Amino acid sequence: MLELNLIDLESSPTNPRRRFDEAALQELADSIKSKGVLQPLLVRPGSKDGVYEVVAGERRFRAAKLAGLEAVPVVLRHLEDDEVLEVQIIENAQREDLTPLEEAEGYRQLIERGIYDVDGIAAKIGKSPSYVYQQLKLAELVPDAKKALDAGQITAGHAILMARLQPGDQEEALEFLLEDWRGDEVLPSVRGFRRWLDRELHLNLHKAPFPKKDAELYPEAGACSSCPKRTGNQPELFADLEKNDVCVDRACFETKLDRFLERQRAKLEASGEDWISLSEGYATRQKGVYAAGDWERVTKEKPACDRTVKGLLIDGPERGRIFDVCPKGPCKIHFPWLTRQAEDWDSSWRKQHVREQRKRRQKLLVRTRVLEQVRAKLKKPERADREYAARRFFDRLQQEDQKQLFSVLGLEPKKRKGPYGTDNDFDGAFQEYVQGLNGAELDRLFIWLALAPELTRDPRWHRPAFKRDELTAIAGRLKIDVGAIEEAVKAETAPKRKKKQKRSPKKPRARKGAKKAKR
Repeated sequence: MLELNLIDLESSPTNPRRRFDEAALQELADSIKSKGVLQPLLVRPGSKDGVYEVVAGERRFRAAKLAGLEAVPVVLRHLEDDEVLEVQIIENAQREDLTPLEEAEGYRQLIERGIYDVDGIAAKIGKSPSYVYQQLKLAELVPDAKKALDAGQITAGHAILMARLQPGDQEEALEFLLEDWRGDEVLPSVRGFRRWLDRELHLNLHKAPFPKKDAELYPEAGACSSCPKRTGNQPELFADLEKNDVCVDRACFETKLDRFLERQRAKLEASGEDWISLSEGYATRQKGVYAAGDWERVTKEKPACDRTVKGLLIDGPERGRIFDVCPKGPCKIHFPWLTRQAEDWDSSWRKQHVREQRKRRQKLLVRTRVLEQVRAKLKKPERADREYAARRFFDRLQQEDQKQLFSVLGLEPKKRKGPYGTDNDFDGAFQEYVQGLNGAELDRLFIWLALAPELTRDPRWHRPAFKRDELTAIAGRLKIDVGAIEEAVKAETAPKRKKKQKRSPKKPRARKGAKKAKR
């Protein structure tokens, strides 16, 4: 063991550790100040004569600098580059001194240089090959996910599940984990995150309609049976998944579905058979496509009928499937209720429907004629009618508009006891106010009620037809200077600057030891 000056040591360029906790480093420096460096650094001859490269002990090297030491104990060994890399990665991993990303990058370097394979690394660190495969996958995280992992926003468990996805799906998964609406809520558990992935991003190849061994369907991707993005082809990486027939490349899966659909459509057109396009949705805007509910699949329980044709499913996760269907229509096997409707159109339920429709039309006609009679007799509204109209206008205002109107009119709402405590009674206070107005004041009140929504108006939330500022428009008609009002309000609400107070000159301090003046 030797002692070398710190100025003769240099950091190793292959050290996988890239992040150092400043607080932990300072704590180590304080310990070194009091107890010294208890474990020597491992060094080898450096790039220049008289300079030595720190192979192991980078934290102690930095902490010794912080502690103000001039020299540290070292063990000098002549090591090759591959041996240095093995020491830095394997030993640090065994001590759990590396972050998950640093560990992943280190394992990748060992494999690329041919120093170890996956099984060799697993044996050396005392972990399973599955663990090494999953750590290696972390190097394929998108940049935002790497930042979130380093910052502690997500755990290594979340990151490993995310790293097995394609880049676009990784970003969607990260967005789910860090959604704004969560606020201060706890991050979803790894188990909960896995359930979300199974539901949203993992695709079941077993139910896929296209053949899994067909490499010609999408030549750029090849066959699913030999694809590395099929979980069953990488059991070490996907050891936690119970199903082996899951695809983790959504874009590739969707492309194969689309190409298989076009292949099936061409096949039906070439056959010359009658066929129809089917949708799994209950509403579709595509012309000539039968929505769900407008077709019934032929089964053993409901066999083929004289209306049976071939049906091609054009949407959903199983699009491209062809099966026999019966289109909606009079069919005793698949649509018996439509058959009864065609045969018994004047049945009792139809008559009942007609009676109900007639009653609704009669009721509407009665109310319309009553309103016409009211309009004919009410040529000059009386005081009670005008008060009633004012109250109805007020009732239709939003509560925020009612509050603003009360503020303008200088009114205070009444207090009333409700089921959940005391609340404001705007209606009662407004009714009393209306009863105290004279005729001219009551007429002006209708204008205020019409303009009340303009007080809290926000053009961003209004439809284009209502974007006109009615309050400004009527102010212009009355020749009111809105600009002058705006300037006055800005002046009134501008933040006031505090006046600087002049500081009194400080009195000179009495010198120490000066004798106190005698009284």
